[in-house]
Amino acid sequence: MEEKKIKKPRGKARVLEGKCVACGERCASACPVDCITLNDAGELLAVDQEKCIGCVKCIKVCAVDALEMFFTPEELKQLKLWEAQKGSATEELDPEEQALREKLAQYKGVWVFIEQTAGEVAKVSWELLGTGRELADTLGVELSAVIIGHDIDHLRTETYGYGADTAIVMDNEVYANYRTEPFTDALCHLIDKHKPEIILMGATGQGRDLAGSVATVVETGLTADCTGLAIDDHGNLAQTRPAFGGNIMATIMCDKYRPQMATVRPHVMKASEYVADRSGQVIRESFAPTEESVLVKVLEVIMNKSG
Repeated sequence: MEEKKIKKPRGKARVLEGKCVACGERCASACPVDCITLNDAGELLAVDQEKCIGCVKCIKVCAVDALEMFFTPEELKQLKLWEAQKGSATEELDPEEQALREKLAQYKGVWVFIEQTAGEVAKVSWELLGTGRELADTLGVELSAVIIGHDIDHLRTETYGYGADTAIVMDNEVYANYRTEPFTDALCHLIDKHKPEIILMGATGQGRDLAGSVATVVETGLTADCTGLAIDDHGNLAQTRPAFGGNIMATIMCDKYRPQMATVRPHVMKASEYVADRSGQVIRESFAPTEESVLVKVLEVIMNKSG
């Protein structure tokens, strides 16, 4: 006779005090029965136990584990019986979750966009290589420096010294001066071809312009002016930045889209110590539009002599 299947108890979600970082109502947005209450600052207050259906969606989207599943003593007994019956069998994923995992698995590696003007690199790029190195080591992936410009091949050796494993170089006269359109097309081409999971840029005039344009084209999330970057337990980028006028720190996640993009202001992160004899690989990409196809023309460049 076939053994009767034990139904897994669903339990209820409940709040763990002191853990919520007011990330932007991710839990409330994920709840299908509207049972989560937040305060005016966006912090978790309570879960309506009468309405909660134990779907676990709020727990899955919370990056800081501010919610947990609660089971009654009777449900705990049933849960143990269910686990014993289940044995070592792997729980089947629903088709939507399986498709998401397969899509995200295609993306690998941490990139830092090296911002430069006339061959002079913005210091924030070196700072981001230091942070990128830490993130890449945590994930066990390569750190790549993306350099777009003209006559910039000499910069790749500097990126190795600051921690990059690989330099992706796009050297063409059309990239001699920064313009949104060609740089966006170039970076989007690289993303489509190499599929990085994380891209970091400086929160400068150029970095903000390019990051927003690229994120829009590739349809991914972008967190601006981050003050902290880390990898969570699920391998996603936890992006921390001030919110509500700087009164709280919010941790923002982009766990369903790739690449995960963030900009960081200068002097926020610390650059790694430069190692002069460090070497790395180089990938040269020839993709470039014709000058005639670019709508914006640079007539003159006036450098800021004050630095």
